[in-house]
Amino acid sequence: MSVIAKTQISPEAKRLSVVFKDYGGTQKSFAEILDVTQGSVSRMLKSEYPITLKVAKAVCYKLGYTPDWFLRGEGPKKNKGEKACKLIMDISELKTDIDIVNTRIDILASRLKYTEDLLEEKSHEFNKKAM
Repeated sequence: MSVIAKTQISPEAKRLSVVFKDYGGTQKSFAEILDVTQGSVSRMLKSEYPITLKVAKAVCYKLGYTPDWFLRGEGPKKNKGEKACKLIMDISELKTDIDIVNTRIDILASRLKYTEDLLEEKSHEFNKKAM
């Protein structure tokens, strides 16, 4: 008998749910505004998928929510000025890009170290056989 673990709803998904309820339409029309599939919206609302940067931008730009509230749960819920929202989202996007690049660098460094260690090991084996 298998036990299915119940997924705990993340704070981000709870805030997306608030946005969806405020929107008042269907998941399908909400998904169209966010430029994702209805299935993706459903999964994000259940915390089965993470909230993507694309969705966060749409929530802020198209629906007028503040990035601080939507991403962190801090500050006012609704945006008072589009420029502030755009600047915060641009900074957030740059940070995300930097995090992605740093993660990729770490992966490549790890692979390089593994390859160097493997090469050194094979070199020692070759030298032993050559003697």
